[in-house]
Amino acid sequence: MDELIIDRIDLLLEHVSLIERDLEGKTLDDFANSSILTRATAFSLMQIGEQMIRLEKYFMDSNPSLPWKNARNMRNLIVHVYNEVNYKIVYDTALLDLKELKDAFLDIKNKLLAEA
Repeated sequence: MDELIIDRIDLLLEHVSLIERDLEGKTLDDFANSSILTRATAFSLMQIGEQMIRLEKYFMDSNPSLPWKNARNMRNLIVHVYNEVNYKIVYDTALLDLKELKDAFLDIKNKLLAEA
């Protein structure tokens, strides 16, 4: 079980890193005017949400402050209603919320590895 969990955390962290790299130095206008950036960021947020859905049952009780519901809602919005996604919200989420998420999942991963 732990290996699969670590793999899911690693995938989540990989997508956070992709977003960080892609958006480094980019303004909201840069983002909004680049279909490549908007699609790539939306895809990575979808992947982050998917992994959080799969990890929720293991870590929600011990990490209730993480945005479990928001991640699920963002994933569902991107997957099911892509043409109505508000890209300012996507951009703000990517820039403002992912650092905390990254730190939390790095901490969870390190604790799991220390216990192994």
